[in-house]
Amino acid sequence: MGSEYDLGSGDPNRKDGKVTTFSNLFHSNHGFFGEADQVSWVNMIGKSANLTWDGKEFGKLRIAYWIVDKHKRQDGWYDVTGALKEGASTESITNERFKDPYVQTEKGALDQRSVVTLGKNLFREIDLIYSFKYKGILWALGGSWIFAGDAVRRKLNDNSISPEFRKTQFLPQAQFGYLMMTAQF
Repeated sequence: MGSEYDLGSGDPNRKDGKVTTFSNLFHSNHGFFGEADQVSWVNMIGKSANLTWDGKEFGKLRIAYWIVDKHKRQDGWYDVTGALKEGASTESITNERFKDPYVQTEKGALDQRSVVTLGKNLFREIDLIYSFKYKGILWALGGSWIFAGDAVRRKLNDNSISPEFRKTQFLPQAQFGYLMMTAQF
């Protein structure tokens, strides 16, 4: 039984010439912030509870639950490589604290949202991993279920956009699976 807490700072104003977003040197985060590789150690708060059963020669079974939030609501969502997924979640790159939250562009979309309208939660994730060793090779079979948080849902299912410009609704969940082998010598 275990738990984990991770924090990578974010930047409330990406246009002011000061960088306060944390950036790790190597973005190899597989297995650290969920198995589905949806986030980097940048502008994030990750909380996890997990349970691992070690069956010795029968292998290991691990179940983990993750909640991943933004550290700063105004900053963006950074993918597993550390690249900004601009437009994938609610953000305000210039920290528009007092702007009218419903001013729209000519296309009907919110240009820069006020901080009041920004979401905090990026996603929740459930991971199930079974691994075993056979003849010097470690095999792992895993699956993840991801559920979009309010920062993603508010951007993609944006009710503030005029109906004539609104895109279709998206399903706020995804599945990810893998089979991995690692040679150990």
